[in-house]
Amino acid sequence: MKNSILVLVTLLIIVNVSNSPKWDRELLVDKKDLEVLKYDVVVALDDSGNFTTISKAIAATSVLSSTRIIIKIKADIFQENMIFPSNKTNIFLVGDEKGITIITGTKNKLEGYSTLDTKTVVVDTWTIFVE
Repeated sequence: MKNSILVLVTLLIIVNVSNSPKWDRELLVDKKDLEVLKYDVVVALDDSGNFTTISKAIAATSVLSSTRIIIKIKADIFQENMIFPSNKTNIFLVGDEKGITIITGTKNKLEGYSTLDTKTVVVDTWTIFVE
């Protein structure tokens, strides 16, 4: 089973992958290794995890973490706008499978938001990995 997340993003996200530890780059190549990861946090809408939103899971992570924080996101459609602030580092998101773990924004211009406020994911940190 492939582990990945479909992220519907309204703006281009640039993440600094060159600073990533070697084992992260290897995990992104060999997806079989993702199946044996031990997750620090699980996000599930059905209350079977630690959190019901990805945003709350991110907020609960340590500030400027020097160790990898692996967040498992169970299959579902997560309707939220996520922000990865600069003080939340070393976060690794792992979804159940492409097409069944979906993150989609909830804000739009019809509700009075500006274009810049409608982005689904904002990354303002150095080390984040989404698979």
